[in-house]
Amino acid sequence: MEVENLLKKVEEYYRENVPVSRDSSYFPHVDGVRKYALILAKEYKADQIVIEVAALLHDIGADAGKVHAFKSAEIRKSFYQS
Repeated sequence: MEVENLLKKVEEYYRENVPVSRDSSYFPHVDGVRKYALILAKEYKADQIVIEVAALLHDIGADAGKVHAFKSAEIRKSFYQS
């Protein structure tokens, strides 16, 4: 899948699957995480696409509470299967 197309699909997915527990600050939060994650990815020479996708999906499982990181990882599988 082409990078731009992948990122567009990830953005659509996270916007369509906002956790119920998140309020209007959700999108600015994720956008901020994305921005700073990409800065760090560049500084540490990490794969920017992997980091950007991870930043966009990092809170997708927020409704699971303290284990939301694990739930987010689990939910992201449904994105890749779609």
